[in-house]
Amino acid sequence: MNDVVQSLGLKHTHFVESSGYSEKNVTTVREFASFARIYIQKYPEALEEFHSKEELRYPQQQNLPSWQQDNKSQTIIQYNTNKLLGVLPGCDGLKTGFITESGYNLALTAKRYGTRFLSVTMKGPGKGTAQGNKYRVEDGTTLMEFAFGSFADYHAPKGGNTFVVPVPGAHQKSVRLVPAFDETLTVPYITSDSPSGAAASVQTSVQIPSCIYKETICGKQYGTIQYKIGNTVLRTVPLVADRTVKPGFLFGRIAGKIVSLLLNHF
Repeated sequence: MNDVVQSLGLKHTHFVESSGYSEKNVTTVREFASFARIYIQKYPEALEEFHSKEELRYPQQQNLPSWQQDNKSQTIIQYNTNKLLGVLPGCDGLKTGFITESGYNLALTAKRYGTRFLSVTMKGPGKGTAQGNKYRVEDGTTLMEFAFGSFADYHAPKGGNTFVVPVPGAHQKSVRLVPAFDETLTVPYITSDSPSGAAASVQTSVQIPSCIYKETICGKQYGTIQYKIGNTVLRTVPLVADRTVKPGFLFGRIAGKIVSLLLNHF
């Protein structure tokens, strides 16, 4: 477990045992939110199969011996401790936790109209489970309604933003510069009061060279694309070469140098 969280870059998360009941297991709200986000992205099917279930019944009838399969009293019902399931629109997970030292904790996620938000609350108050769950529901609802009421998802144009840049002096005439990672970003309602209006108000500012002399390396950054609303910068994404382009022959490199000097001059 410690090897995994270290590999994920979670420097302030550490386990001393695997049950979760020791007060010596430590994390932070930010790091647990990062962990939950990675978990959802890597195992999206787990939300439907496990975390969104309001109750768990076991053993299933087919797993009982033949002489007990008609005995309903064999079934044990265990209810999900996430009381926002079926209450908060779009809620389908994720995880509750409680020990005396840390109070009532909740990693909560909900999805509406294709947009998913995640919140984490720790050391929630409560004298007993009923009161602890009451505050979990109140705090979780407040955070989620704020998120869905204040932010929207912006998606880059279909096919993404790509830019063709000449490579004088190389074996190939040009290279494509592409975003280094996903261009989807969360947009605050700064200049609009609706999700569609907020997303539509995003503007892009591109910084790329006039040309790249003689060669490129796949994955190396050669420019940036900036996403803004007005003067507010939302995200800056590196633009990287989509392939390696090798230098041309001597005369081609000489001619390419002249071309690159001219292009960069103008």
